[in-house]
Amino acid sequence: MTYCRKNTFLEDERKLFNLFFNQQEDVSPFLYYPNAAISSAGDFADDYISSFIRQRLAFYGKNTLLLNEEGLSVENLLSAAEKSNAEWAVNILNNYLQVKAAGNIMNMFLSAVSAPYRSYLATGMPVVVMIDDFQGLSDFTANEKRLWVLFEHAVKLRHIPHIITGSHAELQKMFFEETSLGEALDIVNLSGIEEDAAIRLFSLLCETYKITFDKRTWIDTIRLLNGNPSNIRSFIQAVAQKNRAPSANDLFGIYLGEITKGKIHTYWVSALKKHIPSPDLRKASLYFLRHLQQKGAMEISSGIGKDFSVTAEGLNNIVDTLYTTGIIETGFINIRLKENKVLGDFITHLYQKEILKEERVDVAVEEKPEPFIPIKEGPLFELTVPAIPKIELLSFNLLQQIAKTHNIPQNVTGQMQVALADLFNNVLSQYALAEGNFRLNFIPEKEGISVIVHTPPPLSEGPRGVIDLELIRKFSDTVEIESTSEGMIVTIKKRC
Repeated sequence: MTYCRKNTFLEDERKLFNLFFNQQEDVSPFLYYPNAAISSAGDFADDYISSFIRQRLAFYGKNTLLLNEEGLSVENLLSAAEKSNAEWAVNILNNYLQVKAAGNIMNMFLSAVSAPYRSYLATGMPVVVMIDDFQGLSDFTANEKRLWVLFEHAVKLRHIPHIITGSHAELQKMFFEETSLGEALDIVNLSGIEEDAAIRLFSLLCETYKITFDKRTWIDTIRLLNGNPSNIRSFIQAVAQKNRAPSANDLFGIYLGEITKGKIHTYWVSALKKHIPSPDLRKASLYFLRHLQQKGAMEISSGIGKDFSVTAEGLNNIVDTLYTTGIIETGFINIRLKENKVLGDFITHLYQKEILKEERVDVAVEEKPEPFIPIKEGPLFELTVPAIPKIELLSFNLLQQIAKTHNIPQNVTGQMQVALADLFNNVLSQYALAEGNFRLNFIPEKEGISVIVHTPPPLSEGPRGVIDLELIRKFSDTVEIESTSEGMIVTIKKRC
């Protein structure tokens, strides 16, 4: 599973690990993420096999204390395995210590990464292996013959499924350009969460931080953050510092603060500084990003470096770095910025501040939320019209005027109009030429709007119960139908 910017996928893997650990007994889970302190393949092998045996023994005895006791050495775990009568673990650790004593780094690495499979062979219990930030393995094996390639054998083994997460650009290079490891994997590109899920996440976080959440006030800001869980959490933490119920303008101001000096700004500035240490290349990269932002896409050619006062080699370094950090995407010939509103706003601000030396903020102007105007609860609007063809057009126009007067959002009005069209053209078609009148009630409410339709008696005396409400229900929140001797009463409600 790949991502362009690391979000909260390690947290998701931890949740998955906990589900495996606590709610079933057929598959042993193993979660590993490279330790930042590791500097060699030998250190990795020690850490990897220690982490696996510790988690496997904890699952074996449902020992949560052992699960959280990180930092145990291989020798400590060997003693724990002997006390637990876990012969399979004793054999795996003894074998690893013998290999380690021989001093062959490659064999140590291979012994460590094959430990989950050997535990399966000894116990018959499959292991699901979850490795986060897999590209980190290439950092400390770069000078040791890229030993991470030895994972290729492990991931192809049956009964030991691997879930690997990491940077899309770096994993693509590791799995497809440098090795054939990708042939054994299903690739899932993790983008932002869907809007409905983002709304739920906002709501839950607001509840956690005791922030008033109103979907109508927040929706434009939610869409700006494009479903990125890290951005959402940073934003909510910034809102919590205001210590008051935010308006739409407050939220937009907080968004600008995150772009210009908050956690989102800090993340991207740190990423660029880390990967582009040269001041000259930093300036050229900012010109390059701004050019991409304005042009949309560009073709890389040998002479393009002079446009940014940089050598061809320097431009190649910039492109490689920006691709690795998930800022740009490359095709076979062309390159372009990732479609990311937050990133685009960050680039605009950084260019204005660092290149133009301007302190003004011109980001997200087109996306600025309109000030929220509360819906006015209004009186009952009632209209009596004869049963004539195209009655839905009359109801459309009246609904639009009432909704506009009472600040009903346009998307709510549009969905109600679709529901009314289906009501008159399909559900109530048998009443269209009936003798008598339709009575239409429009009721603006604090939460949205309701429409009540009273029909005249139908022309025919046949059954009235063949009703398909699927489309109406799709575009409304509740639909109620009551049959009477004088006709039908249909009530449709739509909340904002």
